[in-house]
Amino acid sequence: MVVLSLCHLVYISAKPPKKEAAAPVAVQTPVLAKTTDSVSYYLGFLYAKQILQSFTEGFSTDAFVVGVKKAVNKDVAITDAEANQFLQNYFTQEQQRISQKQLNEGKQFLAENATKEGVTTLPSGLQYKVLKEGTGVKPTATDEAEVMYHGTLIDGTVFDSAKERGEPVTFPVNRVIPGFSEALQLMGEGAVWVIYVPAELGYGENPDPRSGIKPNSVLIFELELQKVIKADADIPQVEPNLFK
Repeated sequence: MVVLSLCHLVYISAKPPKKEAAAPVAVQTPVLAKTTDSVSYYLGFLYAKQILQSFTEGFSTDAFVVGVKKAVNKDVAITDAEANQFLQNYFTQEQQRISQKQLNEGKQFLAENATKEGVTTLPSGLQYKVLKEGTGVKPTATDEAEVMYHGTLIDGTVFDSAKERGEPVTFPVNRVIPGFSEALQLMGEGAVWVIYVPAELGYGENPDPRSGIKPNSVLIFELELQKVIKADADIPQVEPNLFK
């Protein structure tokens, strides 16, 4: 559902300048004659932004406007079903193309990265480089971990960063992506590693579209294990014959 602003587009005039100062530059927005014009303008603005989240290359504004006009004027020779089928086929093929491209680039990156000094490759395919050894306890899958992390893609794009937010995150070790979980269980409290997570140990082919992560992306985390929060002390299991 698109949420519209209640404000109309108006001309924002500058305050009269003082005699001794240069006049500030006026900030202008389009003056639209009717409220419905403003509604139409905002709909176009917001809808286009939504489109560009998934269709960033080759988008034609001219063709889009032609399609809008034909729909508004009911001057179309195609059905909704035909349009939806065409788009479904296109985006399915495009996702497969991007996914394969990312997979190939990721494999090449990891192969080259494996040869770099200090990088260790585990049997799972996870790679890591130790920046600082930890001296504390290592978490198990059922423990919680307090971590500071900074996540990027292989092109340097930041997709998530507790470091930038300025506060660590606490979560169960077995409730995160497999590569993250595997690395944490090898780290001692206080350790700082860079980990390189293959797509199959990350979000695979289906990352959240809002995350900015493309399908089959390798993920890179600078990861600091600040604190291990052990699971509640085991409650002694009552032997079946204890009270017999």
